[in-house]
Amino acid sequence: MIDTVIIKTCKNCRITSDRISRTVKKYLKKKNMSDASLEIEVVGVNRMTSLNRKYMKKSGPTDVLSFPLPKISALDNFLGTIVLCHDIIKSNSTKNGVSFKDKFDSNLKHGIDHLLGIHHD
Repeated sequence: MIDTVIIKTCKNCRITSDRISRTVKKYLKKKNMSDASLEIEVVGVNRMTSLNRKYMKKSGPTDVLSFPLPKISALDNFLGTIVLCHDIIKSNSTKNGVSFKDKFDSNLKHGIDHLLGIHHD
């Protein structure tokens, strides 16, 4: 059972916490992560730009950042934090001709993969 999904959203977020939670739980179940916890924060451009500069040493905003936490013990089930930029995901969905919700879900799953140690080039 997925223990906890902590969700913080920006004031103009066009996606509900319930939808985020359902997507996370379904995806983690598919990944055989039966008792994971994680935090998700949906932010605006300014906050994402600041985080991207501070942690990735890159200028400008990005769509998703993941901050995995190392396991301290076998009982530790907190994976880390995923930060998603609502405005960048919205812009990218328009550019790619896909719905905002589909693009959001795709970015959310991408962030979860990073917390699980699945990376890309």
